[in-house]
Amino acid sequence: MELGNTSSANSVSSGLKRIKPGIFDAVVFNHANLTLCLNLQNILNFYIDCLGKIIASSVSEKPLLQHLSSCLKQLEKFNSEYENVLDPEIKRPLLEFMDEAHLLDNMVNNYLAKYQQALSPHSLKMQLIAKSSLLQWLVVCILEELKKLYF
Repeated sequence: MELGNTSSANSVSSGLKRIKPGIFDAVVFNHANLTLCLNLQNILNFYIDCLGKIIASSVSEKPLLQHLSSCLKQLEKFNSEYENVLDPEIKRPLLEFMDEAHLLDNMVNNYLAKYQQALSPHSLKMQLIAKSSLLQWLVVCILEELKKLYF
């Protein structure tokens, strides 16, 4: 790569546009609860990522199941701590997500504890896929509402 024009190379690599020497265009977020929104977004994304890995692999992978449970506990803690701060348009789908995630958690735990012989892994996997579709849709709804706060 030629380094003839260093200012354009700098603007591409940093994501900032140089207007004059020492002046940059930048996006500034002015939201009091930006950290809360980013924490919620990260927890939800991690939950969905773990859920996808469980569906793609064996249902009985203990570390992934523990990650799902810990994410759910984090969401409950988050919801109880910031219940008054959350926008109602975020709170409603978040509560629905947590209810559905509890149902999924109970379904998997019951399968592993009692029904491992009675219920086929294929049947459980189909139920997981259906439940994960609903959970993914709820996460998209929550993330879209979070995005509205930024712009």
